[in-house]
Amino acid sequence: MFPLTSIFLTTLESHNLFVELPIRIECAAEYGLEIESRYQAKNPYHNAVHAASVVWDINFFLRHLQQPVTSLQIFSALVAGAVHDVNHPGMNNAYLVNTNSPLAIKYSDDSVLERMHLAEAFQAATKEGCDIFEGFPKDVKRQSRQQIIKMVLATDLSDHLKHVNRLKSKRYAVHPTSSSDLMATPPSAPSVPILPDDLVFHSIIMMADLGHAMKSFDAHFAWSKLVTEEFFRQGDTERQFGMPISPLCDRFNCKFEKNQIGFLDFVVLPLYSAVSEVLVFEGFDSMLARIQHNTAVWRQKVEHQTTTTTDSFASEPPHPQPSDGAAAAASETNSRDADSDEVDKSGPWVTTDSSRSNSSQAEEQQLPQVITVVTYKQTQGH
Repeated sequence: MFPLTSIFLTTLESHNLFVELPIRIECAAEYGLEIESRYQAKNPYHNAVHAASVVWDINFFLRHLQQPVTSLQIFSALVAGAVHDVNHPGMNNAYLVNTNSPLAIKYSDDSVLERMHLAEAFQAATKEGCDIFEGFPKDVKRQSRQQIIKMVLATDLSDHLKHVNRLKSKRYAVHPTSSSDLMATPPSAPSVPILPDDLVFHSIIMMADLGHAMKSFDAHFAWSKLVTEEFFRQGDTERQFGMPISPLCDRFNCKFEKNQIGFLDFVVLPLYSAVSEVLVFEGFDSMLARIQHNTAVWRQKVEHQTTTTTDSFASEPPHPQPSDGAAAAASETNSRDADSDEVDKSGPWVTTDSSRSNSSQAEEQQLPQVITVVTYKQTQGH
């Protein structure tokens, strides 16, 4: 099974890009397979299944965006989603920098993983039969590459707050508050997009990268366990080599539910809320409501958790069972630390660096259950 390649080709076809752009489907398939082969299946979270989910969610946002976009922009956005975590080692940027890794040296400690993903993406296109840009004129190829580069770099979480603040700075221009502001723009003024294209597409890939937060709680829960297990594996390595254990990476000192509240409160909701003020997506209120619902469920879990001395989640890696999909992960009972009901607002989540029918909603629900099963199969034996 090749989830990333399948989703990648499906979304390209759904936007009629094989007709509107000089892209050969055989070449797109070869490129998709090459990129998929470069994802590390041993990673519980940052693997080809996550990439497939991000491509799917980018497609979802593009279909609900109430703003004109070109076929080339759609193509570049889908490619960016497919490659945005390619060859991810399962360690974060801080770990690579702190260990003076060859990648950190190569990329001068600056968005190390994101720059590596881009290098992998463009190197893959140089392989025979894999040049997905082969039919583009030079200027069009350059334009596409620049959009892909900017979108992948936007997934660096260290710049998350900067992007949210940039969105907030556009709010006044989009929503004037006084009568004089409203009168300043004549009714006959031409309607033009207020936001720059890069801000639109940066927002889309950032939301898609965090997209499990807007899905059903069962799917969101399963994804949360997988990314937490990947954090734990980094912490295990840090412990093995006597390094300080990074935030969220200590499997023996984990406040799982509270960490998810922090993630939603300080990373996901600020982004989605800021986007809701300056961009128009059909049905976006329901997406925002789903995130708020999931946050409320985590709070309920914290309120009702019992204090125990052993955290079963820390001792057992979280693999959803294929027979039950994401629902199996949601049914597990986990004991947590309960020394405080408050989320640490100074914790790692606070970064200071830097026309569609209702069937779309059902479409959004279908993929998570499928990819959760694939994730289970990919992570067994690793």
